[in-house]
Amino acid sequence: MRLGVAVVAAALALALAVYIAAAAGSDSKAQPAQSASDSQQYTQDAAVEGLTIGGNDPFWYMEGRLPKKMNIEVDDVVRRILERPVRAPGPARGEFQIDERLREWFHNDTAGREVYERCYGGMFVDAARIYIVVTDRACGEKIRRAVEDLASRYGTELVILKGKYTYRQLSQWADALFHRVKEGLEDRLKQICGKYVVTMLMVDQATNQIVVGINPDCTSQAVVKEIAKALDELGIPKDAVVLEKFPGFVLLSD
Repeated sequence: MRLGVAVVAAALALALAVYIAAAAGSDSKAQPAQSASDSQQYTQDAAVEGLTIGGNDPFWYMEGRLPKKMNIEVDDVVRRILERPVRAPGPARGEFQIDERLREWFHNDTAGREVYERCYGGMFVDAARIYIVVTDRACGEKIRRAVEDLASRYGTELVILKGKYTYRQLSQWADALFHRVKEGLEDRLKQICGKYVVTMLMVDQATNQIVVGINPDCTSQAVVKEIAKALDELGIPKDAVVLEKFPGFVLLSD
């Protein structure tokens, strides 16, 4: 039951980073990287595999808007909220207090545990607001009642968004995918590209997805097909995963 900084996602990224770093010395025998035409083919064929490649949108949270690609519905009410001007860039006030309240509610209260298990999709902030993602809007109202006193105290707007997947689902899928990467998928991808391919793996609460970082030199159709095959075998919906061209590896929070 974790909110705010993605403990599970960071742990996955850390373990994956250690795995990649430990094996990096063998790259001297790697095959040549794919051609530019192969990379272009990825862009054309990714949709055929049911996977999309995300464009970097790093400053959405500073500008009071939402990421461009999400598994989250944006209705007219949310659009009107986003049209309002925001204050100077910075985190919404009360984030940590609301995060802690939700932790306690999910852990200690029967109703809170039910909400977490069944319909809680995550929490994130932009420059003016705190967003709560749920798969059932009725759960959003329960969460609002649990924390609205804190939001009022700090003068922070609380916005309920409807997502497609629960945070628990995404965390479990990310964990399963990480183990598949470690236990053979990365080796198969390296045979295709000649370099280490998966550079990052994290749950992104702001998009309601799992983000898989891909070495920009390894974006061929063959790579996409191998990743898509692994998702099918693990029973992970492809729209729950987005591929990002991401060089190197870092630890990120969602």
